Amino acid sequence: MAVGLFIASLADGDHGTIRSRLQDAAVSARLSRAMRSGAIEVFYQPIFRVGDGALESVEALVRWRRPDGHYVSPASFVPAAERTGVIGRIDRFVLTRAVSAARELADAGRPVSISVNFSAVTLARPALEQSVRHLLETHDLDPRFLQVEITESALVDDLTTVVRHVEALRTLGVRIAIDDFGAGHASLNYLQHFPADVVKLDRTFLTTAADDGRSRRLLEGVVDMCARLHMAVVAEGVESTDQLALIREANVSLVQGFLLGRPGPLQELRASLDLPDRRPSQHDPST
Repeated sequence: MAVGLFIASLADGDHGTIRSRLQDAAVSARLSRAMRSGAIEVFYQPIFRVGDGALESVEALVRWRRPDGHYVSPASFVPAAERTGVIGRIDRFVLTRAVSAARELADAGRPVSISVNFSAVTLARPALEQSVRHLLETHDLDPRFLQVEITESALVDDLTTVVRHVEALRTLGVRIAIDDFGAGHASLNYLQHFPADVVKLDRTFLTTAADDGRSRRLLEGVVDMCARLHMAVVAEGVESTDQLALIREANVSLVQGFLLGRPGPLQELRASLDLPDRRPSQHDPST
């Protein structure tokens, strides 16, 4: 955010709003320093096929490492990054690391599709498709090994622009996923009009369906509808064997959650694939 605009925004608001904006600015400044120092990292969480338990893909997730080695919860900094626009830099960083990791795994003989999250800031970029194309070409990575995840909150500002950019990415060969499906009020509307290949069910589907027959039938109906639309379905947030049994009964094809795999650095993913560790020799210049 430009300094002049930020100062003007402070002048136009009550004390609570001003305090919130100052807190956001402080988080934004700390994030920028963390990116320069290498404290922002990318973890990878596996996504498995329910039928045979095989690894289907992984999701790239941003992590902020504190000086003491512990990690800051994304819930405590991602919203501020979105409000201040710093999320655009984070998206580019995660995307670059994810594409590099996908290339590395392919070179090691274990090609794996990697998903990245795009914010509203990134989806509004005029040259989004060109920059993604350039990154894929630079790493000589087949576009089918990249999947972009988009939440409902990223669609509310300018759906027309987002759809145009997403269609360009799909034409390029990148897969598109609707993330946190069911968490917002307009999910079915987006399912009807938004071009996507994958639907990731919000974890609330599981928590409600476990104890409520009506919610379970709703879950089964959504899965059936996605199948008719030729969309794969991922159940997020699976943390118990009972939840795993529930999604299996509902014919959900893919699963992601702490029960089967927690997010971890690339070397942990390589180890899980029986590949030798190969840490980067220098700091990524994309930051």
